[in-house]
Amino acid sequence: MRKTEKQGKRTGVGAGKFCCGAILLILFWLAGAGSAQADETGTAVVDGWRYELHEDGTAMLAEIGQESEVIIPERIRYENRSYEVTELKKELCFGNKRIEKVEFPDSILRLPNDAFYQCRNLRQVRFPGKLKRIGARCFYQCFSLEEILLPDSVEEVGKDAFNLCIDVRRLHLSRALRSIGAEAFQGSSWITELELPARLETIGNNAFRYCFNLSRYYVESGSLYFTAVDGVLFNRDRTELVAYPAGKEEEEYQIPNGVRVISDTSMGFQDSIESNGVLKRLYVPNSVNEISDRVLFGQSVVLYGRNGSYIHRYATEHGLSFTAVSVGHIPIGSAASAVPREEPEAERQPDGEAVARDRDGEEEPAVPAKIVLKKGKKNRKKITPEHLEKDAAVTFRIRNKKIATVSGKGMITGKKKGKTKLIVRVRQNGENYRLVVKIIVK
Repeated sequence: MRKTEKQGKRTGVGAGKFCCGAILLILFWLAGAGSAQADETGTAVVDGWRYELHEDGTAMLAEIGQESEVIIPERIRYENRSYEVTELKKELCFGNKRIEKVEFPDSILRLPNDAFYQCRNLRQVRFPGKLKRIGARCFYQCFSLEEILLPDSVEEVGKDAFNLCIDVRRLHLSRALRSIGAEAFQGSSWITELELPARLETIGNNAFRYCFNLSRYYVESGSLYFTAVDGVLFNRDRTELVAYPAGKEEEEYQIPNGVRVISDTSMGFQDSIESNGVLKRLYVPNSVNEISDRVLFGQSVVLYGRNGSYIHRYATEHGLSFTAVSVGHIPIGSAASAVPREEPEAERQPDGEAVARDRDGEEEPAVPAKIVLKKGKKNRKKITPEHLEKDAAVTFRIRNKKIATVSGKGMITGKKKGKTKLIVRVRQNGENYRLVVKIIVK
């Protein structure tokens, strides 16, 4: 009996210890499981929307509900702690057809890529007052968007950010804007005039293409990068034609003398032809010696320039209509403009190219339009501009040294497959010439 009682007492004590231990283990497991879940997901659902929470007290909106009007709060509260909403998740509302209106709090400084991609019924957007950047394709194909009024804090608009927002009637660019990505506002066909801010430094290719009613560009005073002349956009020193407005209703246009480059963004020439067919005659001065591969003029416009000039060779290579005139540029509206005088037939060299002459009859420096060479190989002979005077000074520069290099004497070496351009500068008889050779490495 004593042994049995003793055993019973021991058994009772052991059972009690076991129960206490089991309860403690369960409590520890529950506490551990709860904290692991919070650490693993870091999410909270507030008012039906899902947020990702951060230790620094900020939150990212990750998922919304079924609302047509999306009013994003500046702060949320979860488990007795306040979080500031500072971010949106990439592709937050991708393809959402319910949204018609969205308002952002001022706590959001950046809108991510693809956030409202193809929200086709989105009509109104209130941007954050302190917004800095709008990501690529953020509002791509928001067909119903009526206006884009960027706060003056925005510094960058990404590639395709508002591409094909075809119903936009008002566009206001931020005064702090420094960069516009390629095709950022392409297809905003209702815009008629546009003022570019003084701080703007770069405009991507085709940023305002298919803006068929855009008739004039303006540039805010004080710009160090761009200027507008008669509604056409140029770089500050007027050596590059940056953009020709597609809605400019003139049958002829004279590119100012001194312009050297017609750049990738000058798509308005083609747009003007496609939209209203108004542009018929384009006068290109002898100073132009580079036209981007992406620039299209169309078959219905006639190019005017000097026989043997860069634009003459360009028109021949691309099958475009060309008429030779006696000077590099014709005053628009003059009698000479209406009926251009054709030059006598230019002299022909054995290679079939015309010899360009200046106004005094002297032959101007010339280089081949294109050179093709293999990777790791040099061109057969160095580049020597034709028609050089004895005192001529010549320099060479390759735009992309990863594709090819050039020596001080004009010998080119292919580095890797691709295309680049060789810039040849010549100074003779008090005149400066800038010649361009297309380099193709295979």
